[in-house]
Amino acid sequence: MERGKFIVFEGMDGGGKGTQVDLLRQRIGSKSNVVFTKEHNRQGVAGELVERVVTRQETRDFSPRALQQLFIADRVDHWDRVIRPALEAGKLVVSDRYWPSTVAYGPIDQREVLVGINRQVVGDPDLAILVDVPVEVAMARMNLRGEPQTIFEKREKLKVVRQGYLWQVEKMPDMWLVVNGDRDPEVIAVEIWGEIKRREMV
Repeated sequence: MERGKFIVFEGMDGGGKGTQVDLLRQRIGSKSNVVFTKEHNRQGVAGELVERVVTRQETRDFSPRALQQLFIADRVDHWDRVIRPALEAGKLVVSDRYWPSTVAYGPIDQREVLVGINRQVVGDPDLAILVDVPVEVAMARMNLRGEPQTIFEKREKLKVVRQGYLWQVEKMPDMWLVVNGDRDPEVIAVEIWGEIKRREMV
């Protein structure tokens, strides 16, 4: 059986990534050969701890380097239990976040290392879609949401995160589609759908 395709949506918190995942889900519909998933994987043991740390429910100290390794542990579990079996069954897998998030949100001086570690333990996406917006746009959207902020949702941190994504686009251009997220969501969705069709992923 031919291996399925793997699409990943990436971007800063408040960038509109989740909206685009939802619009793609609506366009594709409920087909048995498509799997929608996300990271971190809250059903896994590691993912549950990640959730506690990033939402400040865990009050004990947790070093940034250890947190990145915890994200990777959760990803290995996600890959082994969800993503790889679906790809081997010939299905299209669409994930809201994947290893590029760990690279973008991780320490600047560890980007190369984090890319290497992730590629050793899990597979690459066939297409990574970066929904890119200026930091101020992302911050304004998050303020409108009125939801509790995670440890990453700070202006200076998001500037580094955006740079981390653009660094990956420069290093691995064939893997990426960058779309301007500061537009009407439906317009963005049409652009993304066009690229998916062009690559014959559906």
